[in-house]
Amino acid sequence: MDEIRVVLNDATRVREQDLPVRLGGPEQNFTLRIDRIERRLSQELDDHALDFLEIAAAVFAADSLVSRGGRVRQHFGERWRRSFHFVCPVRRLDLWSQPRVREALEEAVSFMTDDRAVFEFVESNSPPRPEAYLPFHDAENAEPLVDEVVMFSGGLDSLAGALERLSSGTGRIALVAHQSAPKVKRRQEDLVKALQQRFPGRIRWIPVEATKKGVEERENTQRSRPLLFTALGYAVARMTGAGAVDFFENGVVSANLPIARQIIGSMATRTTHPLTLRRLDELLATLPGDRVTPRNGYAWLTKTEVVSKLAAFGGEDLIDMSISCTNVYNRSNTFTHCGGCSQCLDRRFGLIAAGLGGHDDAGHYETEVMTGARETVESRTMAAAWTSHALEMPADEVGFYSRFGSEMPRLVDGYPDRTEVDVVNDIIALHQRHSESAASALKIAIENASADLAGGRVAETSLLRMIIGRRDADAAAAVSQLRDHEPPRMVADEPSGRTAARPDADPPWPAQINVVSETGEARVDLLGLLSLKGPGARLVIALRARHAEDSAAARPRATWGYVDQDELLDGMGLTDAEHLRQIVRRVRGAVSEALTAMEIAWNGKFPLIQNKPRSGYRLDPDARFVDPEEG
Repeated sequence: MDEIRVVLNDATRVREQDLPVRLGGPEQNFTLRIDRIERRLSQELDDHALDFLEIAAAVFAADSLVSRGGRVRQHFGERWRRSFHFVCPVRRLDLWSQPRVREALEEAVSFMTDDRAVFEFVESNSPPRPEAYLPFHDAENAEPLVDEVVMFSGGLDSLAGALERLSSGTGRIALVAHQSAPKVKRRQEDLVKALQQRFPGRIRWIPVEATKKGVEERENTQRSRPLLFTALGYAVARMTGAGAVDFFENGVVSANLPIARQIIGSMATRTTHPLTLRRLDELLATLPGDRVTPRNGYAWLTKTEVVSKLAAFGGEDLIDMSISCTNVYNRSNTFTHCGGCSQCLDRRFGLIAAGLGGHDDAGHYETEVMTGARETVESRTMAAAWTSHALEMPADEVGFYSRFGSEMPRLVDGYPDRTEVDVVNDIIALHQRHSESAASALKIAIENASADLAGGRVAETSLLRMIIGRRDADAAAAVSQLRDHEPPRMVADEPSGRTAARPDADPPWPAQINVVSETGEARVDLLGLLSLKGPGARLVIALRARHAEDSAAARPRATWGYVDQDELLDGMGLTDAEHLRQIVRRVRGAVSEALTAMEIAWNGKFPLIQNKPRSGYRLDPDARFVDPEEG
């Protein structure tokens, strides 16, 4: 069998490193049991679907063999991003060598992994596959084998999704699972058996082993999993006639808003991030045959809302059989959950808030989530950061852009058919419900543990003691500040006509804008903050004339005009309104991220660029253009 060559080459490594991926032969180092799909469906995979699976397996293998530097670190991001060059033998070189296919693949992998991924395709030397050993149905005339393809991990969300689909309809579904750990495999199979007993004849169970063989795993974040999951789901959908691959994951996990700067890894997964699914959809659209769409049915639900569906459809007894922990390789039959990872926290909080905590045996957590002693720094950091993140969620647009400015454009880009305002409002509402659920779960946990808390029988390193202690300390500090000090004055409260910042002064806001270049590689400096280049700079330049006109006329700022979208498109030489909106989102994200890093507050609805439906776009009226010499 052909060898897939992976070359690692990035600035943090001493030299290039070859990482061969062998899916067969005496030196096989990755197992991909495609035959199980073909046997269970009595069909043979299309060549391009088989290529896709092998490409995804190579990406998954390389992802796990190169460390990102650890999950909790003092120096964030030093070795987080890696650079891979994949040389993949394929059966359909005519397809994969097309620029649009290769580029769609590279964009999808680069976004979901946060790595640089380049693909090169060569002709496969693999011999033709033997004649099928099982009878194959007539694909053109046969009825679809299943109505839906559901990716099934054995966690609460995928279990709820499968149960809802089976309970709400009469069709047949294929449950497709990636099996990489024996403990998860047993749990998945137990759950499927329970579902098959309730819905006889309606489930096709398709577990696929895809795992490393004889090599040591150096990175467990596995951010490339959605590519492998999608390749598996796509293969089954192509063989069964289904038009979609359904993922089920709650929207808070999907949105993947950063918990804390020092925490990365599996806590920052993009498995069902809206932009991941969009990129994967764009990739699948380049492949031949009927369209197969990846989608997430729980994108706008919290964990509490998802697990409530289990109760609604009579699945409470299945809760304790499911497994949500990301640390599966270190689990035992007694401790099926670690209690320290973000997924364990999400699971336990969601179940308690939904009134279903009694169906989830707390004894199955190695560290009981609420009251258990957390012996490691990593466990304490994760518990405190996850809980604070949930409880302190901003309630308005300014707060969200201030805290999550770099993430919001990505989320909005994941919904190209919806308006930015609608997406932002729904994201805020989703996370507010999540915050309310987390607070409710904590209240219930504190009430249940009140006697032990009062008697000093709860460990100081437990989540409840850490949260209660921190809240007490915060309250004491706030009282002291109000009594002894003047309230701090935010930069945004100062007059907008301030002079440009000196090198030793606080970074300025509202923005002071210096146009460095209008042609070629356009560049605009927001003094003391950041530089905008290319399309972002051209956007500011195109809005400058209207801004200058209103400023010169000394009009009230509330009446300053907007530049019509079509006029702005013409001025920037663009033809696509969505492209313009993407540029606006990127500028806002860059500005808000810089402001947040410098702990600067601002006024206005959005950073720098404002818009009004049916009116267009304008620069923040508080922004001021300055001469280069003044800057």
